[in-house]
Amino acid sequence: MTLIIEREKETKSASLYDINSALYEALENMVDEETGEIVGLKEVEELREMSAEKITNICRFIMQNRALVEEMDAHVKAVQKRMKTKIKAIEHLENMVIGGLQTLKVKKIDAPDIRISTRKSSSLEIFDKDQIPKEYTLEVLTVKPDIAGMKAAIKAGKEIPGARIVENQNLSLK
Repeated sequence: MTLIIEREKETKSASLYDINSALYEALENMVDEETGEIVGLKEVEELREMSAEKITNICRFIMQNRALVEEMDAHVKAVQKRMKTKIKAIEHLENMVIGGLQTLKVKKIDAPDIRISTRKSSSLEIFDKDQIPKEYTLEVLTVKPDIAGMKAAIKAGKEIPGARIVENQNLSLK
């Protein structure tokens, strides 16, 4: 059974929130206050089934999107790999052109559609970082919380300001 909610002449499938709200209301009104008789049991069961079906469908949607994200990630990695290959090919070709210009002993070539030239530049090459004196090094300090250590300490009864253990509910879909 599907709960249909009509809004402004639009028929729409009920949201999980709407179904659960209706279920909560049905449970609240399940006992007749005057007679003590249980009423609306069929409605409660239908709403429970609808809620379970909606949850199941949402989880199917989650699983489909997880698979899509995995596919996208694989595609991104493949494109990045191809891009690195192309960059290496470009660098190799650039070095070949520079070598060719040096062999020809020319600094530029003018063609109708392109102008090729070289220019000098300088860069620092570090060929053995262990030989570099300390005065030419920078010390980089990274500070981050020790998650495992704090968790163990809190579980052992120690109170750590700014941290606490919280219980989570994780969704498992298979």
